[in-house]
Amino acid sequence: MMTPQLVLPMSITGLCTILVAFALLVYGIFIYNQFVWLRNNIAKAWANIDVLLLQRGDEISKLVQLCQHYMQYEQETLQQVVLARDTVLNARALKHLQQLPVVQQQLQQVLNQLLMVAENYPDLKTQPLFAQLTSRISALEIAIADRRVFYNESVTAYNNRLQIIPDTLIAHLLRFKPAEWLKTNNA
Repeated sequence: MMTPQLVLPMSITGLCTILVAFALLVYGIFIYNQFVWLRNNIAKAWANIDVLLLQRGDEISKLVQLCQHYMQYEQETLQQVVLARDTVLNARALKHLQQLPVVQQQLQQVLNQLLMVAENYPDLKTQPLFAQLTSRISALEIAIADRRVFYNESVTAYNNRLQIIPDTLIAHLLRFKPAEWLKTNNA
């Protein structure tokens, strides 16, 4: 004969175990979402730099076109500027963060060379478009430096979070990797 079994309510220990497991799950989800938010913030910061690099490339192209009308004997200098600009844009497109500072410095050197050569062409220097383009390129350089700082701050926040206990356990479990800083050529 079968005896009826009495179903007892869950024990206090079992209830506590379920509550602790639920709290850990909620905390894990919270930490995961924070990592995603920080990683997306890095992507947004890079996108801001990327836009400025493209704008600067466009302005440099316009400057080269303007200079070609006046600098008939300076084709080598103009070609160096175009080549350096293309190198920066390629590094940007490929997200070569370690290569970018080097090629940006090379671009800055050939731009400086172009501006020194422009001193020999008074008609070019008096062109309002020349002044506007050189001013715009300088403003973009300042904006790129500012965005680089924001990018590196975002990377620092993310990388710090990867190393903080207990977040590091969740990051390791979910395979979050450290992000690279965008170094200047001096760093």
